[in-house]
Amino acid sequence: MAPFPECCRENCFCHPWPKSQLAAHGTGQRGRCYYCGAQADLAPISLLAEGFSNLFSDYMPWGGEPSDALYAPAPLIEATQRDWRVFSEGFWNNPHRREFIPTLLSNSSSSLFALAPDDRVLRFHRNASNTAYGTWLDFWLIDKSYARHALQQLLTDDFAEPSTRGNQFGCHLKHFGRQLAAGHALWRARVGFAGEPDVDCSALSVRKAGPNPAFPAGRLNLSGQEIFYCAESEHTAVAEVRPARGYLVTTCTLSTKRALNIWIWSMALE
Repeated sequence: MAPFPECCRENCFCHPWPKSQLAAHGTGQRGRCYYCGAQADLAPISLLAEGFSNLFSDYMPWGGEPSDALYAPAPLIEATQRDWRVFSEGFWNNPHRREFIPTLLSNSSSSLFALAPDDRVLRFHRNASNTAYGTWLDFWLIDKSYARHALQQLLTDDFAEPSTRGNQFGCHLKHFGRQLAAGHALWRARVGFAGEPDVDCSALSVRKAGPNPAFPAGRLNLSGQEIFYCAESEHTAVAEVRPARGYLVTTCTLSTKRALNIWIWSMALE
């Protein structure tokens, strides 16, 4: 563990969440905070490990791939400050800030623990890219090394043909779903807008707010497959695109043209 496992309760942060977490858990010890330099009540950094680990799940190590121009690759602490304005000016101007995240992650199970302070990360807007696929494999007790191209071949089966594996899957999954009636309202969110921000800003057109173009394999789509991601509430649709501070998001509501059978993940995994 790093040699400075405590920070001050009052001066290290400007975001209300860490301030509230530390406010009720002081050590009763007053001293000079290593991270912001203030003379203040101290509290264990470990109190923040779980919350920060959740925040850091929005990021992935940068491997040199093309990135979002608005949120370029940056060291984790800089990306956190840029996107969420977590730390106070006193903390940010102290060179010891570089040691804060390694100390924090030593108290957590975050996969970013091995990152050096200057290693850069990306905002992972699709940070659940393997969640649905992994859950699918868990449900069928299929090894995680099962190749996606094999699954893609499987899903080209005619699900109406009784002799196919796809039909077997469909017959089993019907017990874990429900039907949305024709005309059921759904919400869609896309990061972006038309025009200039603060000048002539308006929502994206319906065409641009529609299904994602064919991309590499994502949360539910296979490689080269178009899929329409949507939700049953506006708040959920916005949360799905994980907008950071400064993002403008277009939302729209649509309705189904015909009845749809959907699979409910939570029901299937109970």
